Amino acid sequence: MEALNALFVLADSRHLLRSLHPKITDRAFLYADDVVIFLTPDQQDLTLTRGILEIFAGASGLKSNAAKCMVSPIQCNLEATVSLLTHFPGKIDPFPIHYLGIPLGLRKLSKAALQPLIDKVASRLPAWKANLLSRAGRTVLIKSTLSDIPTHTALAVSLSPWAIKCIDVIRRVFLWKGAHSAIGGHCLLAWPKVCRPPELGGLGITDLQHFGDALRMRWLWLRRTDGSRPWHSLPDERDYVVDAMFHASTYIELGDGRKALFWEDRWLQGKSIAEIAPCLYASVGS
Repeated sequence: MEALNALFVLADSRHLLRSLHPKITDRAFLYADDVVIFLTPDQQDLTLTRGILEIFAGASGLKSNAAKCMVSPIQCNLEATVSLLTHFPGKIDPFPIHYLGIPLGLRKLSKAALQPLIDKVASRLPAWKANLLSRAGRTVLIKSTLSDIPTHTALAVSLSPWAIKCIDVIRRVFLWKGAHSAIGGHCLLAWPKVCRPPELGGLGITDLQHFGDALRMRWLWLRRTDGSRPWHSLPDERDYVVDAMFHASTYIELGDGRKALFWEDRWLQGKSIAEIAPCLYASVGS
């Protein structure tokens, strides 16, 4: 796999492949035995990439399995898609796609795209022994399994209120009544209070909405601290709640001033100019 990556770096350094975007520096990404390649549907790029893969296969003995390759066109017309399949005879996998178990889409994920996640949570219910477990045992199972499954997705994708509600219904019913349905009278404590930490009177079950917001703050931190990330300079969809949490949890120590945002970063005695002089900030922003 390192040899494959080296071949792509060599091709890029010689400017043989057309650039995707001025801010995109990498076009091949590797994780374990998975390789993701971003290409333009240009005839020369497709031919060259196919040749690189054949060279790598001849040198290493590792050949691409077309039956397991997935092709996901992004803003490609019919002619470009046909040309792409001619060089890479894989299966068309339109967006939203699944990568490392996470649904990824070009737009906000629909209910149909998130339904498999809800089904996966529901399938982990131990229906045959649910009534044999005490509430304490069911609480442990919710924390260790039913809450961890959506956490993996919430790290990269903002779960819709509908998806969170569906998962919370599954967790709430299992907590109070095992695998059976539960009505309001069966719930001994309101769900927001159940999700509080034990020291605040709750059971410490993960609040998916707040925990997901906290998880996605990591991407803002990496964007500010690690410029080597391939996606570092690419635009992204702003989540105002996550942005507000990040700004409230961090402050900036000025160095050479290249990374600090003059108006929005909290570099002035732990506050930002936007917080100190909101009217001034609003007039400048307009």
